[in-house]
Amino acid sequence: MRQNPEKSQSHKFIHLTINLIDMKYLEYLIWVFGVLAGVILLLGVIDFFFHAEIIAVNKAVNYFHVVNSFLLVCICCTLYLIWNKKKEG
Repeated sequence: MRQNPEKSQSHKFIHLTINLIDMKYLEYLIWVFGVLAGVILLLGVIDFFFHAEIIAVNKAVNYFHVVNSFLLVCICCTLYLIWNKKKEG
């Protein structure tokens, strides 16, 4: 059974609009994770040089393990955004 071409075009427009809105939220999420990674990295550097136990973390290396995870999420989400933009044209 064939679909009405106008209906399929409107479906594509709605999907594209929803997709663009979702991508905007993903960009905001990337910024949030990036800022959090920067703050945690700064806390780790302060802890490394001044041996201050900030937020009850015993060793400075633990901050850098957490920053690694946050930055990996940022990199993967950014690569997904780039791939999605190339796919859509």
